[in-house]
Amino acid sequence: MLEIQSDYATGGGSFTSINNTDQVLDAVGVGRTADSWRTLYNLINRANVVLNRVPEIENINENNQKRILAEAHFLRATGYFNLVRNWGAVPLRISETVDLSTIATPRASVDSVYKLIIDDLTISENDLPESVGNETGKASKWAAKMLLADVYLTIGEWAKSAEKASDVINSNQYSLVTVNKESDFYKIFATETSTEDIMSLHFSPTRSSDFAKALTSILSTPMPTAIQYCYLLLLRSSLKNILKTIMDLTISACPCSGTAKHT
Repeated sequence: MLEIQSDYATGGGSFTSINNTDQVLDAVGVGRTADSWRTLYNLINRANVVLNRVPEIENINENNQKRILAEAHFLRATGYFNLVRNWGAVPLRISETVDLSTIATPRASVDSVYKLIIDDLTISENDLPESVGNETGKASKWAAKMLLADVYLTIGEWAKSAEKASDVINSNQYSLVTVNKESDFYKIFATETSTEDIMSLHFSPTRSSDFAKALTSILSTPMPTAIQYCYLLLLRSSLKNILKTIMDLTISACPCSGTAKHT
């Protein structure tokens, strides 16, 4: 949420500070950072509400309950994964906030935050459906595995990251969309879904989207006025890079002689 992984994007206007990674945030950047912090904890609190209250609902279908809880675990993990990478040790809230008594929660260790993230995603991986059809705004089993692969890569668990990424690749659920020219991006961003779409944020074709406007200004080939979907967690920018990084790190760290064969 707090990063844009792309070979074709850059910051402009008030987003220029995105490019200035070696400089202190300006006033606008500080405000946006505060907004990100607040938004992520709102997400976490809402997930905690679901996790605390859904088990108390009577006569709910068991499969529906498991899926709802798994989605909440996925969203909470997503929130904390963004927080821990940007702020390190952060307050760890695992129950809904109902009054001001828990506002002053102390920061938890980075290891504790990552443990909760992995625990949440393990539940999601087991209880989410394999397919969500075109409703890729909802998390699937493969989205949970994809996020787990990224988490394990971030903390240096190379083998586990490779395993989860390989699970997604070998599922035959996804494949890369060939992009040779700018207009080919229409096949990804101006369609309901694509073969790269593991999970996505869906934008309305009739309501304004600042993110869509930003993309329109960045690309020299304009997006459609009624742009419908912009995607996160794409196979192109995630799985391929994860596996390449793992292989590079594994080979460079191997104590074997330079003549040894690495597989």
